Amino acid sequence: MVVGPMKKRMMISFFIGFLVMFLVAAIVVILLFRQYQAVSQEKFTLEKDLTNVCVVADGITINAGEEIVPDYLSEKRINTNAIPPNAFSSKGMFFDGTTKYAKIDITEKTIMLDTMYYEDQVITDDMRIQEFNMLLLPSQLEEGDYVDIRFLLPTGNDYVVVSKKRIIKATEGTVWLQLGELDMQYMSSAIIESYVTEGSILYAIEYAEPTMQSAAIVTYPILTSVKEFVMKNPNIAAQIQIELGEKLSDHEYYRQLIDNNMVPYKPEDPISVLTKNIYEQIQRQKEERESNLGVEEI
Repeated sequence: MVVGPMKKRMMISFFIGFLVMFLVAAIVVILLFRQYQAVSQEKFTLEKDLTNVCVVADGITINAGEEIVPDYLSEKRINTNAIPPNAFSSKGMFFDGTTKYAKIDITEKTIMLDTMYYEDQVITDDMRIQEFNMLLLPSQLEEGDYVDIRFLLPTGNDYVVVSKKRIIKATEGTVWLQLGELDMQYMSSAIIESYVTEGSILYAIEYAEPTMQSAAIVTYPILTSVKEFVMKNPNIAAQIQIELGEKLSDHEYYRQLIDNNMVPYKPEDPISVLTKNIYEQIQRQKEERESNLGVEEI
């Protein structure tokens, strides 16, 4: 079949147009594929450089001094290069068994750093909340304040009995503190000694900036009988007993110094004085309890 010149030109034009369209389509496909590869590579690179980090949850502001609880925090993936080395990679790493309080106001989406909080003492098996009503208390003491308990002797010697304890609750003459077994033994020793030492004062003193200040070093040399009991006490971990043994290496010298200096201030009948003071302490606790129950009933 003979094809005419006109038809032949039309067929050639069609094939040329088809070929051009095919080439354009191929070029478009190649460009799109390369763009897809570039986007995929960029996404892969970004995801590769992302790391989990613990941040303040959306809509949350943690005020200075406020306890940081799990609901206040969340986890987010951000660029590794933007994460400070002292950040936390997860909520689990942040909440390690200690109670944490904000040093400063922390706004939403802020990365949590180890410089933004201070810790309360670690909760151990021997922790108990103990009530004290024989201490001289600061007039403006409030729940959440931190105090040292000190023992002032009539000679002017002033010893730290327990240091940097958070006030769980406070009333006019009573405070509640969370203490471990060793702290309780130190307090018991100081209380008994204060009862039979005329002119001595067992008192609480507040920290000016507890978020910035370290705990004071305990300096009170406990009664010798208490020391001997503490060293054998099964409720005090072996490691603490070892550390305590090192800490009390000069105990006998300082204990003997107090005992010698306190002779003029001891009553003739220490047992009766001690009994009287303990009885008064029990009565104050009873009155405090009745007062608290009365408030609850109202």
